[in-house]
Amino acid sequence: MITNNIIQRTLLIEFNGRTASAFTIEKNDKQLLVTARHLFVADKTAEPFPKLIRSNDTISIRIFHNNVWKELSSTIHFHTNIDIDIAVFELPIQLTPKHPLPLNSQGLIIGQDTYFLGFPFQLKGESGKINNSFPFPFVKKAVFSAIQKGSNNEFIYYFDGHNNPGFSGGPIVFKKEGSDELQVCGVVRGYVPQKGTLDTPYGKASYTENSGIIVSYNVKHLKEIVDNIIL
Repeated sequence: MITNNIIQRTLLIEFNGRTASAFTIEKNDKQLLVTARHLFVADKTAEPFPKLIRSNDTISIRIFHNNVWKELSSTIHFHTNIDIDIAVFELPIQLTPKHPLPLNSQGLIIGQDTYFLGFPFQLKGESGKINNSFPFPFVKKAVFSAIQKGSNNEFIYYFDGHNNPGFSGGPIVFKKEGSDELQVCGVVRGYVPQKGTLDTPYGKASYTENSGIIVSYNVKHLKEIVDNIIL
């Protein structure tokens, strides 16, 4: 069961015409917004974005609230390891309730059920006034499948589940054995695409589909970014 400590923290955001999912955390009682780095900086597979965004730059993003987009300006932070697809935005105001939300992957077991939250294709759940006029995110289930160490010593987590565009930047949560408390174990990056060919009356056609393998980064790397933010 998904509880308020994560569902009320997950938000739909936009930057330069691109949308993503995000969630709030705190440091020294100040609220921060976590999302995907590739919303601001093109990854290795994409064309460069028109504007170069660096860590510690002041930028403006938009949050979907009360059925409209609302703009907020503040500082963005990235990891020193450019392969880690996590960004942290300093919120100028408190956006969500400060429910306890542990950031810890300890206790996560291969084969365990997990959940990821976000806004696929900008779809959102109706909440009325229950969620302070913020839309409810979609909730989907995934199985924790594997851990891989990247070329720059980053820890990549793989999950078996059907991710969709728009979940990037959203949280992945689980309950460790013996606990009813949800905690964040990773931040969604995307999914592994699967390429194939199809025979048609006009010859072979190429296509790309979702392989069902979700890619994320261990929450320890989020904490490394937060630890370097001076508030």
